[in-house]
Amino acid sequence: MDKIPSESERAAARTRVLSELVEHGVVAEEYGGDVLVVEVAGKTGAGVNELIEALLLNADILDLRAAPTGQAEAIVLDANMEKGRGVVADVLVKWGQLSVGDPIVVDTMYGRVKAMFNDKGEQIDKAGPSVPVRLLGMYSNNSLPHA
Repeated sequence: MDKIPSESERAAARTRVLSELVEHGVVAEEYGGDVLVVEVAGKTGAGVNELIEALLLNADILDLRAAPTGQAEAIVLDANMEKGRGVVADVLVKWGQLSVGDPIVVDTMYGRVKAMFNDKGEQIDKAGPSVPVRLLGMYSNNSLPHA
């Protein structure tokens, strides 16, 4: 939406993009399919409220739920080494509850959650479904702790 300034060009580009999606089997609701399309502008933030509203509506209609208790499973969004902190991983909890002290295994890395920080940088003890956190406490095979 940001890249096309004029309204008439945007309408033509939208039609072209939706037609190309149909060629790949992705059919928008407005063409009789089941895929919701919401225009969002990254630079200005236009359409973000509509996107959130559409996501909440779909989650309600589809009755999407995540288990807020039990063993956590998360997706690693990013991981890197930080001086003085070791391996730091940004994860998004899919289901369950992740707590400080829980064991963690990611590919060839392992450890226990030493500390967790929320998206505001505040230290937290627990994270439930759909909560993004930064984890400390993993070791790679190349950075094993010395006894």
